Amino acid sequence: MPFAAGCIALFRQAHRASCNRPIYRVEQGKDHPSISSDILTNITSWRNAESKPAKQVWRLLCQTSLAVTGCGKARKLRPENPGAWSAASAFILSMRFLFSFLVVALTLAFLITALIYLVKRAFSDVRLSVSGNNNSAFRDVLEQLRQQVKALMPELAPWDGEMFSLLSLHQQPVRGKGSFRPTSMGYLLSIFQEPIVAFAGLASGKHKVVVARVHDREFVFRKKDKEVEVWLNGEPFGVFAGNALLSADKGARLLAQVEEKPAEQHSEVLLSNGRSVSLTNRARATGPNPRAAVLVKELTREEENAALAIALMRLLV
Repeated sequence: MPFAAGCIALFRQAHRASCNRPIYRVEQGKDHPSISSDILTNITSWRNAESKPAKQVWRLLCQTSLAVTGCGKARKLRPENPGAWSAASAFILSMRFLFSFLVVALTLAFLITALIYLVKRAFSDVRLSVSGNNNSAFRDVLEQLRQQVKALMPELAPWDGEMFSLLSLHQQPVRGKGSFRPTSMGYLLSIFQEPIVAFAGLASGKHKVVVARVHDREFVFRKKDKEVEVWLNGEPFGVFAGNALLSADKGARLLAQVEEKPAEQHSEVLLSNGRSVSLTNRARATGPNPRAAVLVKELTREEENAALAIALMRLLV
């Protein structure tokens, strides 16, 4: 009898706050002589079903039979207001259908979004890895990067003969917009915190494309495995491989060579005419605002292009 007694106690607790409007009634059957009439007769329910005990018993009696241990077969509840119960059942079923529909819709939306992301990323990887400089896929990537750099150009300080020696190791990132595969973009700053180089890049595995602009020149770097192709103002300028920058023409002239000195503060860039430029090793840099290049002497235009290309490549590629 403990189960029946517990149900009756919960019903009595809910009944105290009710208007005594009967909704369900359980009556003692003739085949249940062991259940007293005081327990199973005249059970009334309530209008206010907000209390937790009332809600628990109402759910129990509406969905299941009243199973009384040791008292023979269970008796089903008989609704005195079948119309109200039918409306409630229809509402519950509609809500269950709506919930199931929302779960399916959200799952499909997630799967479609993930598929679009993966396809777009794979297509981007293919565009970066395709050989050749004139294929349409690579030109699309390059145009996208150029447009992002163009948006940063108004903030650049003018470039003059002293700016190379004022270039610092500090970058100022700028957040890109509206892409599953956002590019890295921003500024390289001078030692006076002025933006003097604008850049945008897109990387995929061992491949990377970077567009960098000073006020009067554009450099494009295309990394493929251990080799970096360099363009200057839209024209092939050189190829960097094995610490040497060779010209892009058929003669493959040596434009500059890098002597890496990782244990020291600076590495040396030896130019074709015997002059040199010292580039700061980031790991050995000291001070709050270290220069990217030091001992920059008066250089010709081609020498500055070669040394600046290597300096930007070390910073961005």
